[in-house]
Amino acid sequence: MDKRETILKTYQKIVKKYKKIPTYTDFVEYDVSKSAIRHNFGNLTKLHDLVENEYSEYINDHIAHESLVFSKQKMADLDTGVNKFNRFFITTAINGKKIDLKFYNTIKKYCEANNCLLLILPCADIASTKAKVSWTFAKELSEELFIHQETKLNEKLFLSNIKLSAKQINPTTGLSRIGQRNGSYIFASPKQSLEYVATSAQEDKIPMALMTPGAVTISDYHNEKYMSERTSYIANNDHVMGGVIVEIASDKKFHFRQVQANKRGEFVDLGIRYYPSGKTKKETVTLVMGDYHCGWTDLDVKDATNDMFNTINIKDVVVHDFLDGYSVNHHIKNSPGQQAINHQNNRTNLQEEINLCVSEMNWLHERISGNIIHTRGNHDDRLENWLLNAEYANDRENHYTGLKLATVLLEGKDPLKHAITTNKELKHKNRILWLSRDDEFKIGNVELGQHGDKGSNGTKGSLLSIEKAYGNCVVAHTHSGAILRGVFRVGTSTKLKLDYNKGPSSWTHTHCLVSNDGSRQLINIIEGEWKI
Repeated sequence: MDKRETILKTYQKIVKKYKKIPTYTDFVEYDVSKSAIRHNFGNLTKLHDLVENEYSEYINDHIAHESLVFSKQKMADLDTGVNKFNRFFITTAINGKKIDLKFYNTIKKYCEANNCLLLILPCADIASTKAKVSWTFAKELSEELFIHQETKLNEKLFLSNIKLSAKQINPTTGLSRIGQRNGSYIFASPKQSLEYVATSAQEDKIPMALMTPGAVTISDYHNEKYMSERTSYIANNDHVMGGVIVEIASDKKFHFRQVQANKRGEFVDLGIRYYPSGKTKKETVTLVMGDYHCGWTDLDVKDATNDMFNTINIKDVVVHDFLDGYSVNHHIKNSPGQQAINHQNNRTNLQEEINLCVSEMNWLHERISGNIIHTRGNHDDRLENWLLNAEYANDRENHYTGLKLATVLLEGKDPLKHAITTNKELKHKNRILWLSRDDEFKIGNVELGQHGDKGSNGTKGSLLSIEKAYGNCVVAHTHSGAILRGVFRVGTSTKLKLDYNKGPSSWTHTHCLVSNDGSRQLINIIEGEWKI
């Protein structure tokens, strides 16, 4: 047997064993060197082309080739499926990579149980300058529906066929203008990401979302090129076994939420753990709410959150900016007109604001069996700075309350904690965990104890600085849901338009469900609804 034939036979062995197109590294395991491939075939790409042309039937016995997954029949099936279903499980398959069979089986069982259609976005790991990608996927995916042209799920949500590299560090970079013009988009990427695009000032207009779902194929980005080792390492680190569940509520309304699979292929959706066997198990989760701002909370958001409590087994709740501090707002201290407006709206009394916080604490405690975890944020600082600067001295309405709380502050205690926990109307003061700026609160490996307004070394918080400081976490503060790799950010529980966010806005009503294993789902409330 000559060397060419040996290499071709080895190629077939690798395809049969690993269910993927071979790399140089795969050949090394069979004592076939890179130089041997180059000497006999020019390079690996030319070898792939030869096998595709002369041995396609053998390849199709073990791999789903583009002739199968991108056929005209599959295009027709895709159109039929999109029109028939209103719930979709969307994930990414990387060209030439093996799938996680346990996760794939869980997806299939989930879809069967929830009348859901699996849709797969193809993505390539670009390791050469070859213009044309030869699409090959795991044989198990041969019957699935792939998105190879832009697909509309409703008037506002599209599955994009824009070709992205699996190794792109931020997959939605430069694409926000597309979302602004056309609607929300899901792009192919093994990373999970979410970015909202600020839209016009209309109160009822929802910002457009750009997102990527994660993958059903395993992370395998090894590359022998010296300059590619860094990007390969980062790609393996950022790879997420996951997907996005999309529910179409109407021609213009949709809901979506992320899932991440563990090493056993399991994932959690709305407090229910799904297994590869088809078994399900209801479990407790933690709810991180969008910034609460007592006195400004949107009643539709509150009603939807109440429905979540009735539907999902939520044990603990993490709250951000629970006190708004509108009665001691330093932003309007030099604005007599705004002060007059606050007076007309009964928003000038600090004790009444504290009483409202107590009432809302009681409302939450009635709906959960666990604790309220109170994070320290910038609106807590609003109260503390008002006390430190003795601004109560010239505030006739709040002077007495300020004096009492200033004493508490001077004694080294938390004035807000004191004001709420000593209030006689509070029913469960022992079920509140008060976190300071430097306290940790983790579920699995996910930090939930940081508000998100503080970055490193006294700087303002950003997704990038927060990622460097905390890694996997859920934060708040900017009122806009987002995902940047391991950083998830909730939105707000207030109305989407307040007196200080005039103009284009990316604010969203977004909570986060955190499972005991650290998997997370952002839950968006749209016009008072959070699912179909």
